[in-house]
Amino acid sequence: MVHELDDFFEVVTQDADLASGSAKSYPIVVCKTVNGLVDYVKARRNVDSCRIKIGIDGGQGSLKICLNVEESSDERNVINDSGVRRSLILALAPNVSENYCNVSKIWNLLKLQTLEAFVTGDLKIINILAGVMANSSTYPCAYCTSSKSDLGEKKGLLRTIRSIRRNADLWTRNGGIRKNAKKFLNCAHDPLLEGEEEDTILCKCPPPVLHIFLGIINRIFNAVAKDYQMESEAWASAANATRHSQFGFAGRHCRNLLDKRNILARGPADKYFKLLDSLQRVVDSCFGVALLSYYTKPSRHSVMVGSTQDYLRHQNFTF
Repeated sequence: MVHELDDFFEVVTQDADLASGSAKSYPIVVCKTVNGLVDYVKARRNVDSCRIKIGIDGGQGSLKICLNVEESSDERNVINDSGVRRSLILALAPNVSENYCNVSKIWNLLKLQTLEAFVTGDLKIINILAGVMANSSTYPCAYCTSSKSDLGEKKGLLRTIRSIRRNADLWTRNGGIRKNAKKFLNCAHDPLLEGEEEDTILCKCPPPVLHIFLGIINRIFNAVAKDYQMESEAWASAANATRHSQFGFAGRHCRNLLDKRNILARGPADKYFKLLDSLQRVVDSCFGVALLSYYTKPSRHSVMVGSTQDYLRHQNFTF
């Protein structure tokens, strides 16, 4: 049982680009046949209908690509199947940084273009997969063409595989000068995500819900701490939440803070309670495996999101 998957993997030597601009060869563990591994897992788990999730992470000094086979007929099974204990590593590249060149090499080794799957990762890796430059760029969003000065204020056009490919080609043909990339919406490479030309990045690669959630909760807490220090301390204590000096509150602690938002109600920090209450409704509606039925109704959803945006503007609260 311990070695039953050995035949699916091999070690290859691959050149990887370093941050310094040089290249170095590294041993990389890769799956030889991802489609074959998926079929094997489905047979072992006696699963017919499933969703395939590919996760990419460049933390802890290595580049990792993982696979989850999620049974689609039962939501409880999907939650279990999406957990880290059900993840299968497809590729492991120690000491290899996450950039477009390195990710594309491993992506091609795995032949992930042949796999029908949805892809998850943080905002950095999503930009890499989309072929868009870093999140500090003038046009930083992998999903739309809003400039960083307009994010949250003006809607951009949804990026498609075609639009990124076309702009990246135009940038290259115009010299590929980095400072001029903003003229081409900071599109630098062909998307690694496979699909039809008109497919949007939003449909191919879901937004990283956890990272968005962590950012929102930490910024709200920082705002409460700035304006109402005693209330923020009482809130953190009730939630049994501990803040890291560099990274802020982690996932479990952020969820506890949202659950204990009532601590802020009917006091000087009540405006933040209302904000958190609105956030909870959005989380309940669309942060899970399936959308709640009313989320897709324009009137209810527009009121929920629109009122939250208006409230944030009124309070001059900036994410």
